[in-house]
Amino acid sequence: TIIEGYRLALNESLKVLKEISDKITPENRKALHDLIYTTLSSKFFSTESTLEKIIGLVIEASLAVLDKRDGQYNLDIKNIKTVKINSGEFDDSELFNGVVLDKEPANENMPKFLENVKILLIDFPLKLEKTEINMKLGITDPTQMKAYLDEQTAYIKQLVDKIKSLGAKVVISQKDIDEVASYLMAKNGIIA
Repeated sequence: TIIEGYRLALNESLKVLKEISDKITPENRKALHDLIYTTLSSKFFSTESTLEKIIGLVIEASLAVLDKRDGQYNLDIKNIKTVKINSGEFDDSELFNGVVLDKEPANENMPKFLENVKILLIDFPLKLEKTEINMKLGITDPTQMKAYLDEQTAYIKQLVDKIKSLGAKVVISQKDIDEVASYLMAKNGIIA
């Protein structure tokens, strides 16, 4: 049948490709360079040095996530994340081994860049939650309101102090972080 003919042609093509293909190992940097150069040279780069820099970054990123199992090299490009920042040029490109969080800090006074830090992952809000029960506060005096707000702030401060005591400098949360918590963390050099 026609389908069997296509399968035979596919299998024969794959066999020929396997015979004529060259195996490139991670140690053969020149072959890696030449392969990537062929791929990228048709793209627009302002200078040859920019192209060479990008090729170097591609090689380093690829080798960083390369996995060898049973004598076979496997490269899962899903382990490489490209983050585009709207300002800058190709020459400004950098490779970070680790995690890049493309998010704004919870407070503008938080650090912008940290290295080699403890990271705390939490799944609870750093704020006071509203209770399920409808309650009314009977505040008759402004000092009572101040005491109530001070108590809320003390609770948040207690949470931030605990984070600080753990030595965490980065807090990642799926839940809300209120202004008081973000202010206190910024004051302590913690980013969230």
